[in-house]
Amino acid sequence: MDNLDYILQSNLYPLLVLGIVFINLKLNKDFHVRESRSFKAIIYLTAFLLLSEIVIYFSSQGATPVHIFFNNFFNVLNFIALPATAFAWVIYILRESNFEYSNYKWLIYVLIAPLLITMVLATLSAFFGLYFIIDSANVYTRGPLFFIHAIISYSYLLVGIFFIIQNRKKLPKGDLFPMLLFALPPSLGGLLQMAFYGTLLINPGLVLSILLIFIFNQNQRVVTDYLTGLNNRRQYEKYIAQLRPKTIHNTLAVMSIDLDNFKQINDNFGHFLGDDVLISIAKILHDTFKLNDFIARTGGDEFYVFFQVGKKRPMNQTIKRFIDNLNDFNSQQNFPFDIKCSYGVDIYNRHNFSDIRSFLTHIDRLMYLQKGKDVAVNLPKEGH
Repeated sequence: MDNLDYILQSNLYPLLVLGIVFINLKLNKDFHVRESRSFKAIIYLTAFLLLSEIVIYFSSQGATPVHIFFNNFFNVLNFIALPATAFAWVIYILRESNFEYSNYKWLIYVLIAPLLITMVLATLSAFFGLYFIIDSANVYTRGPLFFIHAIISYSYLLVGIFFIIQNRKKLPKGDLFPMLLFALPPSLGGLLQMAFYGTLLINPGLVLSILLIFIFNQNQRVVTDYLTGLNNRRQYEKYIAQLRPKTIHNTLAVMSIDLDNFKQINDNFGHFLGDDVLISIAKILHDTFKLNDFIARTGGDEFYVFFQVGKKRPMNQTIKRFIDNLNDFNSQQNFPFDIKCSYGVDIYNRHNFSDIRSFLTHIDRLMYLQKGKDVAVNLPKEGH
């Protein structure tokens, strides 16, 4: 009875937590966007792993052919589902970092190959005892190739960590730490589970990881613009409130951007295409500026960028990169029109502006003066 209590507590409580997360995400529109499909897969697979542990326990309580069949069947599925969860995590990382699948199809084949191998070995284990052995008394023991399953599962976690570090600049702001943290609980749980036979720590570890990402995403929603993924007005206000004139004097530039004719785009082509334009501008800004620069969407088609400048990073050089990126995007004819914008930009000087808000008013004034002009031929004068 004690063993049953342990099995139920190790799986039902994590299932309850997973259910709360699932219901919350299901009621949230964000759960239906492309980037969440792999995250949903992680939730589904983890729920299956928890349920299968309960089924495996009851299947092992007798030695009839039916008991042995279900014990074998769910162990096969369990051995497949665990690396599949790790594989889904890798795909989640790639999607979050806007990985271009069309350019690297070969990589997907390489990533899925170990999963296919483990599917074959897990299935054969029911007959030849490779990953696991179920004897005639319906007793489970680890098979001689159990280590291969562990290597494949942990390899996915290591590959995921590699992709996170490699694509850290492409990840949404603040995602680096929680994504790295995701691998920690199931990894530690797996090592302890292998060291102490009979413990069940991997699946609760997965639930803990999912909960950590869920809590982080909920916190991010408060300060992130839903459409573009940029900082929102709330975070913008918080950011400018902590700026100090002495520390940003002659080192911080601010750029205010306003799209030209955006209302006409919405009226003539619809709001869905207008949304795509805003998303495209956000991507251009991400590609132009550095990871530690602050980019915010503060209104419908209004954006602000705060970025560091100096001898090694002149303001005009950065603005030219933005203009070039915008022109390159327009040359690809993604829309039946060119995206055009007006901007105001300058470097903060505390001798000219006593506070940041008066400086921002100055930036907006520069932007409106440029309204309707071609950004490609209107680079500002350095130190205006």
